[in-house]
Amino acid sequence: MSTEWKIKNLARHLWCLGFSFVTFDQALVWKFQSFNFKLCYGFFFLSFLLTLTAVIKESGLRQSFAKYASILLRSPWLFASLLLANALLLLPISYVAKKSVAYSTWLSFDLLAILATAILLFSREHNPKEDSSRLRGLWMKYLWGSLVGLALVVHIDYFAFFYGYRSGLIGFNQGADSWYGYSRPHAFAYEASYLALYFGFGFIYLLFESIVSAKPIIPRWLSLPALVLSMNVILLTFARSILITMTLSIFLLVLFLIHRGKLHVTKINHLVVAFLLSIATIVSLTPKNQLIAAYDRMIYRAFVGKDGSIDSRLDGFRVAWDAAKSSKFVGVGIGSSYAYWYFELEGAPSIKGLVLPQTIYQRHKIQSLWMEILAELGALGVLLFASLAGAVCVHSWRATRRDPGMDSYVAFAMLSVFFLFTAHWFPNLCRPDIWAWIGVWGASIANGVPNDGKSPLPRPNPG
Repeated sequence: MSTEWKIKNLARHLWCLGFSFVTFDQALVWKFQSFNFKLCYGFFFLSFLLTLTAVIKESGLRQSFAKYASILLRSPWLFASLLLANALLLLPISYVAKKSVAYSTWLSFDLLAILATAILLFSREHNPKEDSSRLRGLWMKYLWGSLVGLALVVHIDYFAFFYGYRSGLIGFNQGADSWYGYSRPHAFAYEASYLALYFGFGFIYLLFESIVSAKPIIPRWLSLPALVLSMNVILLTFARSILITMTLSIFLLVLFLIHRGKLHVTKINHLVVAFLLSIATIVSLTPKNQLIAAYDRMIYRAFVGKDGSIDSRLDGFRVAWDAAKSSKFVGVGIGSSYAYWYFELEGAPSIKGLVLPQTIYQRHKIQSLWMEILAELGALGVLLFASLAGAVCVHSWRATRRDPGMDSYVAFAMLSVFFLFTAHWFPNLCRPDIWAWIGVWGASIANGVPNDGKSPLPRPNPG
């Protein structure tokens, strides 16, 4: 084994470790002024440095830059790079220049250290001599381990709530907030939706790997418990937009795979078993008042129009629209939308350092990627983001035509649902968990790109 191969292999493990810790927003975090530096950043950064070192050893400095440029300056990721360029061009007129510089740096890090590095390390296009199933298997094992580990934390905190540990015994629990009044653990994530998104996408990968592959990477006797635990987490966090995301993705994937002749209806038993076991576990072990409170807060109030979560999201849409309109749809600078609305449009007294009251921020924060981009990067930003969404959907569709592997189908379904639905209810363009998943999907898309750019990849034997 060459030195370059060893360096790259270590870089893959470090990237997977970063992926495993990507939801750790409130643990293993170093705080500096108003910025948080998470452990996953260190893993992703080291992975990026090692990957760059390996590429330089293989091809030289100039070629290493060319490889990264071939990813970020080529469709579909060209539109993400243009989105970053738009953010940089708006720096001189940004409402909070210091924050916009930090957020632009953050987005640069996402594109280079997370997205492009994942494609360089895990795609067949950039690793033609590697066994693609081995690369995929490495990431899947880390995914399985992180899902099981985090699920155990969530389950412990969920039941510890009923014994007085309302804020969480190991991780964190939103049940400490009097508005919820029931146990809603979210491990170490900032809030339940972020953790639920991670589990929703992870559940889909494990599920379809288990029911479609003749020889799944994770043995079925290990994947089924992980699926049940993951389904429990999704239900316990009760993030409605993520539940809808997962349902739409699974529905689209099932229809797509049946149409392509790669899935028989009888093989979805793992999904049915995981769902039934999860429901039975939660209902049988959860106190009645908890079930009633969860139903009241998250279902009943939505139907009668008294849902605080939905109201805050709609108010976030108003905040974004007011900021965008006031800036004449040029944008107020990345990361500056809420400060602009609060101090300029609402007429709040200036506070040194623009420290925003968290109680007000939580009620009025923008909770949509599309509206956040409209407010901060203007109409041009929305156009670029829409171009990115359209391009990745088209490229992932083409990848399914060229590459018969399971990942291409999953990437197409998840990318389509994420950009067309989830992004309307999920905030913060710079969050690393968003770009970590996009990196996984990007590697899957690259697997469907012919090595010579013209001829299709050879189709492996079924199973």
